[in-house]
Amino acid sequence: LLMEFNETEINEIACVSYAYWIISSTKTKDRIPDNAQRISVLKEIRRHYVGEGRNFNNALDAIREALEYRRKYRFNIVRSCFDDDERAEGNNNNKDDKDDEDDEDLAVKYKRLILDDLERQPMVVCSSV
Repeated sequence: LLMEFNETEINEIACVSYAYWIISSTKTKDRIPDNAQRISVLKEIRRHYVGEGRNFNNALDAIREALEYRRKYRFNIVRSCFDDDERAEGNNNNKDDKDDEDDEDLAVKYKRLILDDLERQPMVVCSSV
């Protein structure tokens, strides 16, 4: 399955892992182990492969669908809407100034939605990091 994706997609898949994403989106990239991206992407691919009944084509479709969903809703902006500017800047690769402004507006929107939701009901976030 790994060979079905280009380098950009491989990085996107690896960044599904919060641990990999958080370290790769900061100035401490030099501390990432050599095989960290590969391990992260293989874990995500395996998750889909097992989840799709070990069917290659279904797993491939599920991964592509998940990537499209993450792109459409700009998931890393949701992840970073409460972060400092350093990490937020690391999430805007290959964007022009107009997109940066849109990212900032979207981050503010997501942050407001999350805070509004927290006022209505308690929320628990679990992390293994």
